[in-house]
Amino acid sequence: MIYTKPFSELTKHDADTAGGKGASLFTPRAIFYRIEKGLGESHVSVAVVVQKMVESESSGIAFSVHPVTEDRNQLIIEAGWGLGEAIVSGSITPDSYVVEKEDGK
Repeated sequence: MIYTKPFSELTKHDADTAGGKGASLFTPRAIFYRIEKGLGESHVSVAVVVQKMVESESSGIAFSVHPVTEDRNQLIIEAGWGLGEAIVSGSITPDSYVVEKEDGK
C-alpha cells in the first residue's frame, strides 16, 4: 500500500513513524536550504523507501548535477568501502569521480 500526504500536512511524527528518515526535512539545515533556495511547501516532496539492508563491501552515491557548482553537465560519483552511511555521514573521505555528461570523460 502506498500512502501519500501533502508536505503541508506532514508532521515530525509522520517522519519518525516512517523510520525517522523523513525527519531530516525538519532539521535546521534542511529548513535553511529550502528558505535559501526559495522553495515553498508546495515545491517539497518526500519519499521514504524501505528496503532490505545488505552488508556491502563498497558503496557509492551519484549526483546527476554537481552539488557544489550546480553544473548540469557534470555527474558526480562518490564511492567508498563499506556501507553508504559512511559516505553520507562524512565519517570517511570517499573517492570522488567527476564525469562530463556531454563527452563522457
